[in-house]
Amino acid sequence: MRCFASSNLHKTRCIASLLIVVLMALGPLNAQNMRPYIGVTVGASLPMGDLSSDATNNPNAVYANAGGMFDISFNYPLGKGYFGLTALLRAQAMPTDIQNLKDIFAQLQTPLRWTSASDAWISGSLLMGGYASYPLTRIARIEGRAMLGASYATLPEFNISGAFFGQGVDFTRNSASNTSLAYLLGLGYRLSLGNRVDFISHLDYFSSSPTFTNITLISPAGTLPFGSPNPAATSVNLSLGIAFKL
Repeated sequence: MRCFASSNLHKTRCIASLLIVVLMALGPLNAQNMRPYIGVTVGASLPMGDLSSDATNNPNAVYANAGGMFDISFNYPLGKGYFGLTALLRAQAMPTDIQNLKDIFAQLQTPLRWTSASDAWISGSLLMGGYASYPLTRIARIEGRAMLGASYATLPEFNISGAFFGQGVDFTRNSASNTSLAYLLGLGYRLSLGNRVDFISHLDYFSSSPTFTNITLISPAGTLPFGSPNPAATSVNLSLGIAFKL
């Protein structure tokens, strides 16, 4: 209060001193925050677009539900640490549900009892890019990252079967895998827990668009071509984990 009760010159000096203190608290990076680190996180993946579509008239629908993901990341700060290089290795798995497809068969006027089964959508990705980091306090930071790389994804196999007193029919679409370009945009939070470990969390948007060829449908009429699905495989991902400072 003495600052604001004094002369204008003294008030200016007080304000300048206060600003210096604030900048010293928020701006400079200490030695811990300037160190590279390896991060390990686990979390949830929410499918979007074709990945989550269950529309039977969509040839690119994957019928995926929310699943899980696992990341190993590496961050290397440049200069004073406000910017840096980053790399990411990611694994994703999402269960699928083809109930809508089974319902089409169930609506047929037959005595058959229909069942369905399908594998999970699985992908593995390697991405590299850059990040920007801004200190909230001396131990807490927010970080944004943009990354580009490759994703290897597997289109799940599905089967629909109809049975009646030991007799039945089967329809099976085969599985296939392919690699495509992928990118990630994300925002993270990092909290220092000591000299060696940080708590980290990430929210990101991930996208790839693989094309799967040689897809067939095995049916009572024989093996039939099933097109070349090209799903827009996008997801929103939330993960939590630990960063080990090097």
